[in-house]
Amino acid sequence: MTARALQGQTALVTGAAKRIGRAIALTLADEGVNVVLHYNSSVEEAKVLARELAQRGTKTWLMQANFEKPIEYESLVQRVLDNAGSLDILVNSASIYFEETLDQVSFASLTRNVEVNAWAPFALGRDFARLVGRGKIVNLLDSRVGDYD
Repeated sequence: MTARALQGQTALVTGAAKRIGRAIALTLADEGVNVVLHYNSSVEEAKVLARELAQRGTKTWLMQANFEKPIEYESLVQRVLDNAGSLDILVNSASIYFEETLDQVSFASLTRNVEVNAWAPFALGRDFARLVGRGKIVNLLDSRVGDYD
């Protein structure tokens, strides 16, 4: 890839307000990519990041979606297209973590985890393929490693 090969493209980064999603959004902006910042409840962190990217000359859009609500993640790619006008890159980096220890994990919490960490990214990728056609999709899972005493 040549230097700045991504310049002028538009990326949707899920979970962009914190951790690895934030780092990815900053790195894409450094490459000249316009960034749609997805967040669930971290609105203040997303706004701070949007201001930081705008200061770098990057076009940004904020998109809220709760990946535990199908109507919200199933409409996200279309909302991005409606607001940003185009989409070239999808980075699935949003994730949730078990709040219980391994012994305490319930079927409900496992189902919630699978929906947010696996099904929502799959649905977004499917919508990206259907609505955008060609582009780049990167799937990550930001996880927490804890003590399992």
